[in-house]
Amino acid sequence: MRKISAQSSNRLLLPMGALALIAGVICGLLVVVLMWFSSRDEAVMEPGSVSATGGFWLEYGVFAVYAALIGAGIALFPGLGAYVAVFIQELNNPDASGQREALWAGWGASIGSLLPALVLLVFYLSDPSDHSILYVAAGFVLLCFALTYVLIYMLLGYLQRRDHRTVKNSLQAQIS
Repeated sequence: MRKISAQSSNRLLLPMGALALIAGVICGLLVVVLMWFSSRDEAVMEPGSVSATGGFWLEYGVFAVYAALIGAGIALFPGLGAYVAVFIQELNNPDASGQREALWAGWGASIGSLLPALVLLVFYLSDPSDHSILYVAAGFVLLCFALTYVLIYMLLGYLQRRDHRTVKNSLQAQIS
């Protein structure tokens, strides 16, 4: 396995923000799809349901747009946490590897995801008998860590390959 070099936090700001927004939109849409599959059978059986009235595409389409926007908004917290962690890691150890930088980004994203998870815990306090909200909050924090680690590691590898190709092409142009 090749060693991936770390990048400066200034260079990672826009790609990390874009990846956070895209991941938030995809996760928001995934939640809508999962909710649709879980409620599909009940909606068909109820006479006044969405599928009975014919407004399925309109109602779920609007819901999907809202979920994508909310997912993008919620993704800003882990994205900002990941960026701050990379920035702090760069100040402490500027010669760190890309894997370590991705690990710091993952930890920062999990810390940043604690704010939306705490909002879910407020809902848990309103109904302490329903433990599924706790599982969703813990899953959200773990998903943020894992997704950020993988995406930042892949981003660092892509940037390193792109830099290598750029240097190689410029050297070949100077030789010719």
